[in-house]
Amino acid sequence: MLRRLLSALWPFRRRPRHDPRATFEFWDGDRWRAADPIAVWGRLNAGRDVEDDLRVVLTPGPDGMDEATAARFAAARHKAAEALADRVCAAFGVEAFADGRGLTVPERVSLAAEFVGHMARLGAVAVPTSASSFSA
Repeated sequence: MLRRLLSALWPFRRRPRHDPRATFEFWDGDRWRAADPIAVWGRLNAGRDVEDDLRVVLTPGPDGMDEATAARFAAARHKAAEALADRVCAAFGVEAFADGRGLTVPERVSLAAEFVGHMARLGAVAVPTSASSFSA
């Protein structure tokens, strides 16, 4: 009886919504999510170039700096990492780490670096089709 009822309701079950453009998968601190890379790229690059910010955060300082210069360099990198992490929160819709949930600043910077690498790989394999209006 129950099986017959369930089979009758099968066509009306709620189907999960899936965006076919959401090809970039990431961990948001709580669950795996997918995002449309073009939409995220636009939000992440709003105002500043994310690749330049990543270079600032990930490039080590030169050897032979005195302590004062090294401290200023580390403070500038830390400030840039926090600014980039805030942009990642806005672009991906993730939360900053608080009360055991969300992503820490290094995790958000890593998410940005992984995303930039993903976009570079997409750009390497993207070629215009014969039906496209691209002209070189």
